[in-house]
Amino acid sequence: MDPVISFGDVRPVVKILEKDPIIFEDIVRVMGFLEIPFPDQNSLRNRFTMGMDTGYTLLSHILKKWISRNGNNATFLKLTEILEENMFLACADELKHEFGSRMAPPPDQLDNFILPVALPSQRPPIYLSSNSGAQSKKTEHLERLRKWKSYQVLSFLGAGSFGFVFKIRKTGTSEETAVKIVLDEFHHVDTAMGSDDIEATNTELKVMTELTRHENVVRLVSYDVLLPLDDASISGVFQTYGDAVNITNLKDAKLVGLYNSCNNLSNTKNTFVLEMELCGPTLREWLSLEETWKKYKDPSSNPAFLEEQMNIAQGIIAGLKHIHQKDMIHRDLKPENIYFARDGFVLPVKIGDFGLTRQMSGNASVTQTKPRGTEIYRAPEVYSGKYGQKADLFSLGIVLWEIFEIVPMNFDALRYRVEQLSIDQDFSVVKGNDKIPNLKDTIIGLTNRKLEERTQSIHDVKLYFIDQSYGSESDSVTSLLR
Repeated sequence: MDPVISFGDVRPVVKILEKDPIIFEDIVRVMGFLEIPFPDQNSLRNRFTMGMDTGYTLLSHILKKWISRNGNNATFLKLTEILEENMFLACADELKHEFGSRMAPPPDQLDNFILPVALPSQRPPIYLSSNSGAQSKKTEHLERLRKWKSYQVLSFLGAGSFGFVFKIRKTGTSEETAVKIVLDEFHHVDTAMGSDDIEATNTELKVMTELTRHENVVRLVSYDVLLPLDDASISGVFQTYGDAVNITNLKDAKLVGLYNSCNNLSNTKNTFVLEMELCGPTLREWLSLEETWKKYKDPSSNPAFLEEQMNIAQGIIAGLKHIHQKDMIHRDLKPENIYFARDGFVLPVKIGDFGLTRQMSGNASVTQTKPRGTEIYRAPEVYSGKYGQKADLFSLGIVLWEIFEIVPMNFDALRYRVEQLSIDQDFSVVKGNDKIPNLKDTIIGLTNRKLEERTQSIHDVKLYFIDQSYGSESDSVTSLLR
């Protein structure tokens, strides 16, 4: 039996937990997944914010309340599982290292003992008898499927070429997140649990969980890779989530057809389930606002509008810099994949939608047989099938152009203007801005179709702003916004 955490164990456990600073940055979510009642959450948070409690004291109170609420279920194994599911992997690993001997089953029980399921590539060891491997893997897979199907589906948020996004509420909590269900169109199905494809995907997703700990990148909360079901009587996540919001009743026939195709394909394809933080509207929605257009057309009556544009640009540049520093390529940077933090177009903006993101090694390129990304924002070299992070820089140039010049989103018109800029090299289509003297050159440099002449790195992207009220030039966007 996995031993229950006693009050005497609180001190050594807290000593491990408090080593991870992310816990204090995200303390509200920590109290949420440990199911601390809301009145207690408010009290604990206020005492900590006002300096009445130290971090050690705060975590001690939280852990004691969790122990009291869960009784015999407040075990070391359960706490480790919860931490792993919520991506506090360092804490979970140290707990297993420190208390591993107390978590392990007695030797005579190993044959029948199976640890509870955590996320793929982060699961603790599974003790199996020699003849139970295949059945246990199937049982484990069904348990993970049941977990995703147990969540309350609140609404349908949108769809892409191979994925649908839903707003969900986790069971027994008030936490709401976005769940994206994506079919793996890149690989043939390999039903072996340890296939190279699944391992590679898990590795990339694990990197993305670290990647998204940045204020300008949508946070990936958790993920899973579900194999095709071999039992027609069991509904998958596509069908369960789609039925919950009546997708087949939507008026958009194309969307309904796409959903039906994905639902049918889910029987033959691996399915990625990505749980992400819930954000506000997209940059495309901001660009499409009549109010945005009016501010752009009459800047003298809206002096703060340029600062708003700069804030948005700064956030996107910072987010892409973080992605590139992690040796990743986004591959689908566009206004539809850039989100405001909350409803009401609240900053900061966050880069999201990592369905096409790929990891690379250093300055190497990735090779793909099919061009990825959205056509208008796709760099010319993508069509060759071999490209690197500079492909993202091309997309960034188009996005910055739209932000500062509110380029109208008519597909054909925008494509024509991009072709004028990048292919014909008609730089007159970029107007520039007197208050940002290097804006035009920045956009032209980013969108150059020739790799050797394109901006070399995201670290080279800096915008200079002339603050006319002081008659001085700032070093970067950042100094303007202090």
